[in-house]
Amino acid sequence: ESIPLVFRILLLAALSWAAITLVVCSALNLPLVIGRGMLYVLRIPDTYMHDPFCLLLFCPLLAMGVRIFDNEGLGRIKDWSSSFRRPSPRKGLVFSVSIFSWFILVPVLLGTLYNLVLVKPSSWFAGEGAETGESPMLTWSTGTLLLSVWAFLAHYSVFTREFWVNLGNPAADAEEENENENEQTANEETRLLQTDEVEATAWQGKDGRVAAAFSIFSSVVGKWQWDRVDPKILLADGVIPITKHLMILLVVPSILCIALVWSVRDSGVGVVVPVFGLVSRGMYRMVVFRALVAVSATVQYAVAFRAQLDLWFKAAHKAARDDRYLTGQVLLDYSRSRKD
Repeated sequence: ESIPLVFRILLLAALSWAAITLVVCSALNLPLVIGRGMLYVLRIPDTYMHDPFCLLLFCPLLAMGVRIFDNEGLGRIKDWSSSFRRPSPRKGLVFSVSIFSWFILVPVLLGTLYNLVLVKPSSWFAGEGAETGESPMLTWSTGTLLLSVWAFLAHYSVFTREFWVNLGNPAADAEEENENENEQTANEETRLLQTDEVEATAWQGKDGRVAAAFSIFSSVVGKWQWDRVDPKILLADGVIPITKHLMILLVVPSILCIALVWSVRDSGVGVVVPVFGLVSRGMYRMVVFRALVAVSATVQYAVAFRAQLDLWFKAAHKAARDDRYLTGQVLLDYSRSRKD
């Protein structure tokens, strides 16, 4: 006997209600789950997790997902497997090394550095950290998240002055007037920063090193365009400098910390530090290591932006000379060879 029409309508309405409820609940809860997962990877305590902030963390992922899975992207996925081409040995080796470095080595180094600087307690530095059975996967996840956030911000030039100047102020008239008034200063800055500006800002923007590297990854994985694999972009100008700086931040402070710890007499209870008195062994090691990491990062930052620092010193010297001139004090000639 056929099912009555009324029963069919009720069944259809119930299934529609269930499907709509499932979609709505997933749309509301999935961003919160992913956002909380990101905060968990960063070891943020539960008391500091807020759902609005978790929802805000999901927005960049949503934007990237919409950009990837558009109509054109879906069309590429259909032809992906059938258009596979085997690369040359050299291209395949370069691509494999870059993939391993970008997605395994660098995240592990970055996650380890994050754990040592921000997560590990003083008891772990004292050798009593066996209770924290932290998995390598969690360390890799932390580094992957930090690397992804940095790459996303670098792609949109968030670390440049132009981004913040133009944020919410698209008018170009004020910028043109400023350029006309400070034309001589800008030319001097351009001349002095010509070498360091490439190093400081080459990672930024849609034409920067990060965008170029991931564009190659997208072309190779999505279209099998092995001819775009460039060892200079992927390795020499990409992952090798990042790995070098991370290794410096990890290895140099570790060696110096071990040397300092061995050179200081340990009474068994703690370490006697001038001015501070008796300090626990773990606290002493933790503070020394993190201070050395901060010093190492500061030195690398100063080397990378040495031209900007030179401009700041010149501006301070010029301000001091102007102040002495206005107050009628004696001025001294300035020259690079003169050492006061």
